[in-house]
Amino acid sequence: MKGTIIQLLPNIGLVGGTAAKVRILAQQSDFRQVICYAYNPKNRIYLPKWECIDNAILVEKYSLSNPLKNAFLLVRLCNEYDATVIHAYFPIDSVSSALAKILYPKIRIVRSFEGILHYSKWKRMLQKCSFLFHNHHIAISNYIKSFYRGIFGKYLKNIQTVYNCPAFESHDNVCKHSSEHQYLLSIGGMNPTKNTETMIEAVKLLKDKGINVQYHILGDGPLRQKIESMISEYHLENNVFLHGFRNDVKDFLSQCSVYVHPANLEGFGMAVVEAMSYKCPIIVSNSCALPELIVNGESGFVVSTYDAQAWCNKIEELLSNQNKMDYFGDNAHERFCSYFSTEIYVKTLDTIYSKLSNI
Repeated sequence: MKGTIIQLLPNIGLVGGTAAKVRILAQQSDFRQVICYAYNPKNRIYLPKWECIDNAILVEKYSLSNPLKNAFLLVRLCNEYDATVIHAYFPIDSVSSALAKILYPKIRIVRSFEGILHYSKWKRMLQKCSFLFHNHHIAISNYIKSFYRGIFGKYLKNIQTVYNCPAFESHDNVCKHSSEHQYLLSIGGMNPTKNTETMIEAVKLLKDKGINVQYHILGDGPLRQKIESMISEYHLENNVFLHGFRNDVKDFLSQCSVYVHPANLEGFGMAVVEAMSYKCPIIVSNSCALPELIVNGESGFVVSTYDAQAWCNKIEELLSNQNKMDYFGDNAHERFCSYFSTEIYVKTLDTIYSKLSNI
């Protein structure tokens, strides 16, 4: 082992992206990982998947409300495990780790920005003060990097983009996706940021043209009733299928013809990257970080977020051309391997840790 890194997590649940990718990091990193997390009764469900990792030490004593208490805990852990770097992910982590550095100056701090958070004036000032003690910052996309630079400016020193990797284990035997099935797939909650309504409109337009696609949606949320009403109003009961939250996402990714992601607010787009790993032809909206993930016209299409007709046209274009579907799918997979794989993610973070450990 090269050294020890302390990872700060609100919980160890593997439903969200942060804990899941930290678990993958712990499995493959050259550094020992001390996973410092807050108590949550649901943690016991996931403990076995963490306890089997030889490279991970679990510490369930982190506070989500008391950064000073956290600072003393972190100093103790730094001494006990000879840690060189603290990796923070959320605002309270920034404050906790900064206080720890005041008490233990030789520790290095990395702060990752995982998504879009809006700060009140006083919280913004507190974060700026904390950033003065940080050594490195990470954004999960260029969009997120620009977003936080706009808020914190010069206080974000040494910020770089490190793309997320999929939260699932690696897989083999990726298959081609057939246009004959006319099977569309989206993964994400039915909430205002996912813009599911536009896709329902697009499916209606396709049906009006005699193209009876099957649109499968994995996820749930507050707009489910509205989506169900649209399905009923447009008589799409045989075209749109709401599956709720599923554990067999891989099966859906393997079977779909085209993966569509119409979200209007996305700091990264993990579901898109997962679809790319399965060689799915991709269509994404032109919102936020999504255009970064693919190359328009090469590994997928980027379309206007709320333009149902544009979605209809691009879906029809792909479903009518198996060669283009294969071309997009192969390119999407190649781009995944080049930018979003687990190996690249772990190697990039280990490089950052190594440089900071040797300062």
